[in-house]
Amino acid sequence: MPSDQSVLSVTIEKLGLREAVLSVIGQMEQSLGIVLFSGLEDFEDYLDAAEAVERGEEPELPAHVALNFDRGDDLPAALRLEIDEHRWEVAGANAFPWLMVLDDFNARQN
Repeated sequence: MPSDQSVLSVTIEKLGLREAVLSVIGQMEQSLGIVLFSGLEDFEDYLDAAEAVERGEEPELPAHVALNFDRGDDLPAALRLEIDEHRWEVAGANAFPWLMVLDDFNARQN
């Protein structure tokens, strides 16, 4: 992907997902992962919110689902312990996954 602002349209009929917007993040090698929005408007609101954060504001974020991959050393100790306890496999020291769901994403799709 050329940039974090390059997006893909995602439709998965069996899941009721239609024309969702997927952003692949990590081109600047800071945070690696994917972020899924219910549509282009939410993605654009997310970009506006990111700019507001840079200005020191605390904007409301639109609904989205994010799957991020971080260095194991950067994760909270409790999460590392949970990974160890469950013996979950990770792809590498820089690929510890963590999931974030903000708002009721499915309600926006229907």
